Amino acid sequence: MKTGCSKSIWMAVQLLFLLVAPVCAQLQVGDNTTLRLSGVAGLGWTGTYDGVDENSLTYGFSGNFSGDYYDSRFLNWTINPYLNQSRLNSNFNSTSSASGVNAQANFLSNSRTPIQFAYSRDHNAEGTFNVPGSTGSYQTVGDGQTIGVTAAYLPEDWPSIQANFAHSGTSYEVIGNPGGGNSHATSVGLSSNYSLWDTMLSGSYTKSYNTNETPLLGQNGSTLSTDNNQDSLQFSANRRITRWSDGSFSFGRSHLNSDYQGYKTDATYDTMSGLVSAQATSRLNFNFHANYSSNLSAQALSGILNVPTGTAQAVTAPDTQSLNFTSNYLNYGVSSSYNILTGLTATGSINRQSQGQPGLSDTTSTIMDTGVTWSHEVLGGSFGAHYGIAHYFSPLVTIVNGQRSEQESTFTGQNAAVSYGKRFFGFSGSGSFSSGRSLTSLLVGYIQSSYATNGSLSHDVFGWNVSGSVSYSKAQVESLSFSDSQSTSYSLSLSHKALGLSGNYSRNHGSGLQVGNVIVPTVTPVPQYLILFSGESYGGGISYRPLRRWTVTANYTKLKYDTATLGTFSNNSSEQFFFRSEYHYRQLFFNAGFSHLRQGFGTGNVLPTTINTVFFGVSRRFDIF
Repeated sequence: MKTGCSKSIWMAVQLLFLLVAPVCAQLQVGDNTTLRLSGVAGLGWTGTYDGVDENSLTYGFSGNFSGDYYDSRFLNWTINPYLNQSRLNSNFNSTSSASGVNAQANFLSNSRTPIQFAYSRDHNAEGTFNVPGSTGSYQTVGDGQTIGVTAAYLPEDWPSIQANFAHSGTSYEVIGNPGGGNSHATSVGLSSNYSLWDTMLSGSYTKSYNTNETPLLGQNGSTLSTDNNQDSLQFSANRRITRWSDGSFSFGRSHLNSDYQGYKTDATYDTMSGLVSAQATSRLNFNFHANYSSNLSAQALSGILNVPTGTAQAVTAPDTQSLNFTSNYLNYGVSSSYNILTGLTATGSINRQSQGQPGLSDTTSTIMDTGVTWSHEVLGGSFGAHYGIAHYFSPLVTIVNGQRSEQESTFTGQNAAVSYGKRFFGFSGSGSFSSGRSLTSLLVGYIQSSYATNGSLSHDVFGWNVSGSVSYSKAQVESLSFSDSQSTSYSLSLSHKALGLSGNYSRNHGSGLQVGNVIVPTVTPVPQYLILFSGESYGGGISYRPLRRWTVTANYTKLKYDTATLGTFSNNSSEQFFFRSEYHYRQLFFNAGFSHLRQGFGTGNVLPTTINTVFFGVSRRFDIF
């Protein structure tokens, strides 16, 4: 057995060495067809150790097959197949041995009736389950397929027409979390543009269907189901009214039918917006605006559900059912700015806001604000600052000892920001700070506050470039503890000729909705389904070129996340390490790699899944025709 295996390896290696250089760059088939085919073929040994240890001889290939018929502007295509590709044996962005194909064809691409077809399919491909604010993601593995068609009719003096269709389906498993997930999405769309009487008109219609069965982190075999479909009709127009003014208007009607784990929404809502901008003088301008939504909560939920992205503890919102989410919403007013001096601008506005609530009377608020913005060179650096103050006449919500009350009141909000950047003594640095306190638009009668700061610094030290950054942010809706969010991150990198080093750290907590394989940070109309998360992550990487043809790369990431949803806790962790070495000699690439994944979800003494993979191999680039 060993002798036979050794002969097979030796014959395959000989084959790679004997592949001759390309004799032609393309192949002519008949009078009208041109074909081109190139690729990288490889052979190696792979060992995987995950409790069921196994090793095997691995063949890999990635290719680029392209061509055209009659003329590239008439018909051209590209097909990229790949077999057993991973970051260990190629530059493929995956640690699993993925196989599949990507293809695209363009018909009449430079004409008035262009058509494009696209198709992709993958097997055993790596994916990610994304969590907010981390330096990495949890790893998934699964299969997927997408298909898309776009077509257009682009006449000179008639309205243009564009149409598209797309469908995708995936099935996957979050490694270390038993139970798989799947998602399916289909969308169709039609749009048109036309210039009439110096007015640019546009309209569109889209229809989409999305279904997801997502494994709940730490709840073996449990899934979260979402099923929603939506159609939207949009119209817009914009034109120059006079030599010194412009106007625009848009209207949309949408219907959302969704089922988020039993929480059902079936709503039709209209949106309208208008804007008139006027440049009264060279220093003074005005904007008159109006925005309306017949159901702002459904509009916000639609945006969330159509996303493709301390220790957590069970927190129940105070009297969840009493949260007043906006139904109809109208905001109109005027704003202006005046350029006092170069770099110094004063702003002011007055807005009227009306919000309807299901089962309750409408509430109105008047908001008046003024501010000043200054930008200037200070001490050789670029300085910018803004401060604004606003006064709100509005009904406000207060919660004392769990009891909610609402009363007419006024309060003063503000927003401030400052930034500075400068080069000094070989250093290049910048920093900024911002804060704000204002009335929420989605939750009626609540106040939101936030602040954020960040800074960066870089410097060349004895031929090394050293750079670092830090950021911090915090936001909350006052009186609602489940809305608190906080994020901290640090990063540091060093580079010198052939060597590069980097490191990063982040810590955050907050709340969000799980939609597919993404947790979307938000305060939503369904707080009983919010995921409360708290975690930290850190990682580092190195890239080194010891010789001109030899490159070594390595990356490490560690994540630790605690989540809570519907009273269920989960302690989740992921540790990922990747190493790859590649040496290039003529058309040959000698490579070796190692990957380590340790990932687990759940509570108590749940053992994480550990997968170690080793690879040694050789590959060669070639052009067939």
